[in-house]
Amino acid sequence: MAYHGGESESFLGRALSGGYREKVHLATKLPSWLIKSREEMDRYLDTQLKKLATGHIDFTCFIP
Repeated sequence: MAYHGGESESFLGRALSGGYREKVHLATKLPSWLIKSREEMDRYLDTQLKKLATGHIDFTCFIP
């Protein structure tokens, strides 16, 4: 969310369309500096999934 004006995930989602998503392992980070609760963490992850146009992330990193 912090990269390229918040557009990097949308760009990557478009790049992974057309069957390419199934050929890669996708990793992401959550913006820990913005997250104050479990509900916020879920909201940010849902937003990332939508922007990436995928139903799951293969790896994630949450660093407090």
